[in-house]
Amino acid sequence: MPTVDFPSRQPGDEGKIHVTLDGEDRILDRNYYRDSILLPVIQSTTDPQKLASFLRSGLDDKFGPDLLADAYRLTTIDPDQEQSYCLYANALIQAEDLDRASAVLDSYAQGHPPSPLVNSLRSTIAARKEDYGLALKWASSVLELDANYPAGYWRLTTFAKIVGGEELMWQFVELAAGMGSVEAATALAERGSQSPSS
Repeated sequence: MPTVDFPSRQPGDEGKIHVTLDGEDRILDRNYYRDSILLPVIQSTTDPQKLASFLRSGLDDKFGPDLLADAYRLTTIDPDQEQSYCLYANALIQAEDLDRASAVLDSYAQGHPPSPLVNSLRSTIAARKEDYGLALKWASSVLELDANYPAGYWRLTTFAKIVGGEELMWQFVELAAGMGSVEAATALAERGSQSPSS
C-alpha cells in the first residue's frame, strides 16, 4: 500500500484529485482515486482516529454514498461518539438518506448534551428538505451553544433571509451579536458605518 497524503483541492479541478503518493505530487481522476486509493485505505484501516480522518477527507470530496459502510463501522469502534455519529450522518446526508441521518443524530443526542456540530447537521437536513423555518431554528441553536461556531453565522443569516427576507435576517444578526458572534457584531458595525447620518 503506498503512503498517501490525502488531497488538496484546487478550483477548476472538480473532476480531479490532487494527492501525494510516496512523496510525489499526482493529479488523479476522481473515480480512480476513489476506487484504487481512498476506499482500499479506508477499508483496511482499523484505528478509529485514522479512519475518521480518512472518512473526513472522503466526505470533503463528496464521496459520502461510497463511505456508508465504513462510516457506520466507525460508530462501532470509535470512543468519540460525537465524531463517529456525525461522520456517519454526514455520509447519509450526502447519500440523500435524510431520515436515516436524522435518526442517527437523534440517537446520539438522546444520551449526550446539546452539540453545535449535531445541530448544524440538523439544520443541513432541514434545509435539504426545504424546511427553512426548522433549518433556521437549528442554526440559531448552534450559535446559542457556540456563538462563533464555523459557518454558524453564515447558516443563520442564509436561512433567516430565505424565511423572512432582509428584515428578519438583520433581526437574527442582532440576536447573534447579542450571543457574542464576532461576525454578527462586525456586520452590524459595518451596517452602521454605511447608514446616512441623521
